[in-house]
Amino acid sequence: MKPRCRAGDLAVVINAHHPSNVGHIVKVLAPDNGKGDLVFRNVGVVWLVESVRPMTWSIGSRRIRRKCGPVPDTRLKPIRGNRTDKRKTAAQGSPQVHVDAKAQTVLA
Repeated sequence: MKPRCRAGDLAVVINAHHPSNVGHIVKVLAPDNGKGDLVFRNVGVVWLVESVRPMTWSIGSRRIRRKCGPVPDTRLKPIRGNRTDKRKTAAQGSPQVHVDAKAQTVLA
């Protein structure tokens, strides 16, 4: 399955083991290298993300709070603006302008 996020995206955490992490806005930094004390296995693409507020992870019964750590792609929803389809824009051409001679105004 194709990942939803890309490095550089802003994303919202939509699902998490710790409910307090849901709703965090994070910056997707890079694919996680799977090394270190926080590791997700067999969950597909995992991203290293950064949050303004600390998020919570667990290792066994120990809880860890950090602003940077791994999150599976399936638990993130990217936040992106509307992308312009260049082909569609080119086909439409420039916007038409109508000049109302009586009111001497330009209407786009």
